[in-house]
Amino acid sequence: MSHETEILDKILDELREIRREVGHKMSALTDAVTANTTAVAANTAAVDAAVAAGIGGGADDAAAATQIAANTSAIEASTASLTGATPQPLSVPAQAIDAAVGAAVASQLAASGGTPPYVFTAATLSSGLSLDSTGLVIGSVATAGTYTDTVTVADSAGATASGTVTTTAS
Repeated sequence: MSHETEILDKILDELREIRREVGHKMSALTDAVTANTTAVAANTAAVDAAVAAGIGGGADDAAAATQIAANTSAIEASTASLTGATPQPLSVPAQAIDAAVGAAVASQLAASGGTPPYVFTAATLSSGLSLDSTGLVIGSVATAGTYTDTVTVADSAGATASGTVTTTAS
């Protein structure tokens, strides 16, 4: 094999490796754009739901704002994956729900960091309330009082974090 052929083979091998790397990065870019699009659509849905509920400073507005914040965190994490930045650790801030006894409650819990999407769980929740996997708390509290529950969030990378939810019913 001539020296020129060896050089050309090395160049060809390097070009193949570059092609593989570009393919992986394009796949990651496609995934991140899809995640951003999904989160933006969810933000739009949260705003639409708040408008449909008649924005007026009530619990529905707080739930919509919390959902938008959670979706924005998902967009930020997805954008970080585009730039190669390391996502922040998964965290669940302490959250409060104010409820009137017997009235319907709808409150969106939030998490941040990690790798969205998130899955929310709770071993138990205040009597009359339930939590779905997206972090939406619904139901009604029958007895006045202050109740503190622990929620756990898992992200798509398998990380978990826990936080408290304090429900005050009056």
